[in-house]
Amino acid sequence: KDTQSESRKAKRSEPDRTRTEILDALPIACFLFDRQWQCIYANQEAARSVGSTLDLRGRPLAECLPGMESSNLLSRFKQAREKGTPLRMAGETVRTDGRRRRCELIVAATQEGACLLSIDHLARERRQRTEAELAAIVATSDDAIVGKTLDGIITSWNEGASRLYGYRASELIGKPVSKIIPPDRTGEFASILGRVRHGERIEPHITERITKDGRRVKVHLTVSPILDETGAVVGASAIARDITEQLAAQERIREQARLIDESTDAIVVWDAERRVHFYNRSAGRILGWNAAEGTGLFAEELLRLDRDQAKLKEALLIAAEQGAWAGELHPAGEGGKGLTLMVRLTRFRDEQSRKDQTLCVSTDITEQRSIERQLLRSQRLESLGALAGGIAHDLNNVLAPVLMGAEGLLR
Repeated sequence: KDTQSESRKAKRSEPDRTRTEILDALPIACFLFDRQWQCIYANQEAARSVGSTLDLRGRPLAECLPGMESSNLLSRFKQAREKGTPLRMAGETVRTDGRRRRCELIVAATQEGACLLSIDHLARERRQRTEAELAAIVATSDDAIVGKTLDGIITSWNEGASRLYGYRASELIGKPVSKIIPPDRTGEFASILGRVRHGERIEPHITERITKDGRRVKVHLTVSPILDETGAVVGASAIARDITEQLAAQERIREQARLIDESTDAIVVWDAERRVHFYNRSAGRILGWNAAEGTGLFAEELLRLDRDQAKLKEALLIAAEQGAWAGELHPAGEGGKGLTLMVRLTRFRDEQSRKDQTLCVSTDITEQRSIERQLLRSQRLESLGALAGGIAHDLNNVLAPVLMGAEGLLR
């Protein structure tokens, strides 16, 4: 009988399972005591607050709140219970590792005895400070950051969103996010929300949004689930960056690259160590390189300068001092065929790498120089012919009287 009585008593003193599941999810330390102030339940946060890995059930109040003046707590709790109100008081406990912990205690009477909540002041201050820092980061971010429920209702809207979309926060908080989504993108957005409901993070991708004045803007979008204290998905956070200008700039760069590739001049760029990292199609054609196989070579190797290496080094020194150099170089060409190039070197600083680069623009004047040599040879031959004709004419003038006299004597 005594055993059955003790069993029934223990069973009555244990909190039901549903309540313990709720208490386990709390982010604050929670203890349940019987009327003799023996612990009958402590959640996971309670064990962490004490710094113990042991089961606190069955332990007295002094061991659950080490360093706390138990008598003061008990007397004040008795007074509060008589008034029918919970007790709230500041306290300090000592963890098992010796660290002191300031806390706020809330004690309320229960059917079993008492429920005690211990709120860590430092943890709360750290949490509040972290939340304030995160709020400041979100508020001052250049990116548009929008929070929404799983039904697509906007719950937060930062200044970056106002700059991008043109709406003030007061205009859209509480409104459906569909106001900034193009009609032809609603299916895409519904799919994203469906994936977020399952806790999935949507990787960065390019999509479109609509501003207050009706413009469509290209954005780089990332969507992440918002979780509550229990880890359940309660909303979604979208971070959008306007890349309209970036895409336009990339298109301009592609157009410039196309024009460079179509240029008849050989265009080569190398770094301060003379390592080639770009050359256009004409450079490959003139110098005899396939696409990209010359990248990484030294400039003199790409230009096939067997004879003019010293001249190139001299030209690079002049370009470094004066910013530019122009003159002729004579590459061997593919298969050893001699070439003549009119070369213009320009020194510049790359904005991204902050390193010096050299732009080399070369015009193939091999045929021009060949024609010039042929023309010069023709001019020389013509001059020699004119000189020979003049000499013959002068000789005829000298010999004419002699021939006439000789002819008279013969008669």
